[in-house]
Amino acid sequence: MRRYLNLFPDKTLDNTKQLIIEGFSSAEECLREMYRKPDIVILDYYLDVSNQISINGMDLMQEIHEKSPSTKVIIVSGQSNADLTSKLIKFGAFSYVAKDQYYEKQLRGVITDILQVSQENPDWNEIKIKRWSYNVYGVILYILLVYFIIRICS
Repeated sequence: MRRYLNLFPDKTLDNTKQLIIEGFSSAEECLREMYRKPDIVILDYYLDVSNQISINGMDLMQEIHEKSPSTKVIIVSGQSNADLTSKLIKFGAFSYVAKDQYYEKQLRGVITDILQVSQENPDWNEIKIKRWSYNVYGVILYILLVYFIIRICS
């Protein structure tokens, strides 16, 4: 599944960028696509137990970083848990977003932060950057799938 998205209709970012969003229904499918080196992965912490392999969001995030170290992983979850948030950030999540009523707005904010920093600093993966953590709320565009990969295209 591939979708094109105008996440920023107010033109806060360079409007020559287009986001391509691809959804995957399993951890295996997501990992197979890591050769593409996506810019952002949005990953649900509590993965569907029907996956062929038993894996949680933390484990999958670590496998994503092994295959694509520069990919920024945003973890989303239906629970707001400070201990879990700290642990995920410590182990490499770019951000943690709780799914509540403000979820869409906060997730857009995290994605905006990533895109703005990448525009300002093309070599930003070599720069020690601040990691953002949000206690956020709501429902994004269509989180019908477990996670999405976002690639930035010119």
